[in-house]
Amino acid sequence: MEKILMVCFAGAALGACTPIRHSGAVAEPTGVAGVVAAEARRQNVPVRLALAVAKTESNFNPRARSSAGAVGVMQILPSTWRTIGCSGSMTNAADNARCGVRYLAQGLREGGERWAVARYHGGPNARAHGRSTHSYASKVLGRARLASRD
Repeated sequence: MEKILMVCFAGAALGACTPIRHSGAVAEPTGVAGVVAAEARRQNVPVRLALAVAKTESNFNPRARSSAGAVGVMQILPSTWRTIGCSGSMTNAADNARCGVRYLAQGLREGGERWAVARYHGGPNARAHGRSTHSYASKVLGRARLASRD
């Protein structure tokens, strides 16, 4: 019997929770979260980490736009999109997840999860960035740890 569970990250309001399809053995994200999770598995990136980034960046909103110009569920800057060779539409959840997870995977290949998340937020020279990047990394990694307990 399949059930739908609501998974909420720390500090999330009920409306900010993510529906998870659960058949008893493995809980599977649905909707935009499911798209991000599938892409993370395809690129061998920890699903909990990719979901934590998407949750932090856009609350799984593929139409999100930041004041800095970042776009989509993974909040990618147009310059980053071009630099890492992404294609498709920045507002398409699947295209955006593919690009964002690719960028996260690059950071994982260079270092651990903390480095990958700091790099995702602050760019390739994230070590030179200040408190906001380190605060962001702590927030994402905290969400990823909570997700791994489920």
